[in-house]
Amino acid sequence: MQDQFEKGNVTEEFTMHMVDQENQVELLLQQEQMFWKQKSRTKWDNDNDKSTKFFHAMANRNRNDIFLFCNASMRSIKQLVNLLQRYQDTSGQLINKEKCKLFLSPMNTRRKLSIQEVMGIKEGMLPEKYLGVPLVMGRVTKAALAPLVDKIRNRAARWAGKMLSFQGRVVLARH
Repeated sequence: MQDQFEKGNVTEEFTMHMVDQENQVELLLQQEQMFWKQKSRTKWDNDNDKSTKFFHAMANRNRNDIFLFCNASMRSIKQLVNLLQRYQDTSGQLINKEKCKLFLSPMNTRRKLSIQEVMGIKEGMLPEKYLGVPLVMGRVTKAALAPLVDKIRNRAARWAGKMLSFQGRVVLARH
């Protein structure tokens, strides 16, 4: 092939063959990349280390997967229920409706109740917590995060009491 190319004997058939070969190489590279990606996930699952950069990258990549949006027409609600049912059927994962919440726009109570009945999910009220952090509308304020900050400070203080020397505790208390 290289000889044909160097001699200038480049036919359309030769060009198509080269394009096909390049596509096969590209496919193999993609498969190799997928293999290593899956292997890294397996290692992470087996090690069960949930405080790694990898875990946080995965959590951040999927952070918007906890919300589904649709308009409040009964047709849309039924389509959403159908979508969730199809997800359960194909993935084998069951959606725990006890842990799910509906956040509805302002509407009359009867309509809200009918949506809750069709979906089998209760309405939630903000601020709801997800992973210990309150979900709030608008900007996050210091007051909204104060309980989380207090929890982290208390945990750090307990850790310091167990792990630091007396001098280390004095330095920590000053800051």
